[in-house]
Amino acid sequence: METVSHEHQHRKQSVTSTSIDGLHEVAVVVENSRSGKTIYELRTLLFDPPAYSTSSSSNERKDSGKKRERNKQ
Repeated sequence: METVSHEHQHRKQSVTSTSIDGLHEVAVVVENSRSGKTIYELRTLLFDPPAYSTSSSSNERKDSGKKRERNKQ
């Protein structure tokens, strides 16, 4: 969790992985520095697609193209 402080408030931020590959939960909380009370809270999901090997995806595209050519005959 990252914390950023200002004179009267501070912000906490965290990014947590979920059980779905590439999906993360993002939480931002702004609190009053003196009282510790939450002023604002944001929770959202962020999807960052996992990187796949380009060689395997290009091979899949070649195979699917071959199937289409056979179906045309």
